[in-house]
Amino acid sequence: MAQSLPPDTAVADWLHSLGVVSRCQWEVLIFLSLHHSTLLGAADLARLLGYVSQAIIEALDILETLGLVQRSRISQGARWYRFYLPLDAPRREAFAQLQALAGHRAGRMLLAKQWQRDGTPDETRPQTKRFLADASKRLHVHQGAALQHAERRHPWLKAV
Repeated sequence: MAQSLPPDTAVADWLHSLGVVSRCQWEVLIFLSLHHSTLLGAADLARLLGYVSQAIIEALDILETLGLVQRSRISQGARWYRFYLPLDAPRREAFAQLQALAGHRAGRMLLAKQWQRDGTPDETRPQTKRFLADASKRLHVHQGAALQHAERRHPWLKAV
């Protein structure tokens, strides 16, 4: 029985809602969602998924910033990576729709068509770097605000 596919615009909207901008990010996300957590080095994960290590590292950075992946500190060349289902309903629904779409060949072809429009990985790398730079700036602002708040709450911890 033929499966009805959603329109391209719906798929693009789901990807945009989730924040996934490349096939590499999607494949890392699906791998981690299937395994829930894993203890691998980026090079091992790259070999498993068929990418260069740098692409996997960039994908993990973005997915971590989006709150979809948590990483531990590196220890003996490996990290613990854990998948997190989005907490907000629109992103959770977008992930569920995309995951169901990726469950059959026609859906995977529809997803692949989305990334063909976005250009080659070399063309998307500047977008990725801009995203990470912007996220890093926002993170520093929030960390500074949290530090100021903590200092105001515990003034007795300051050395004279």
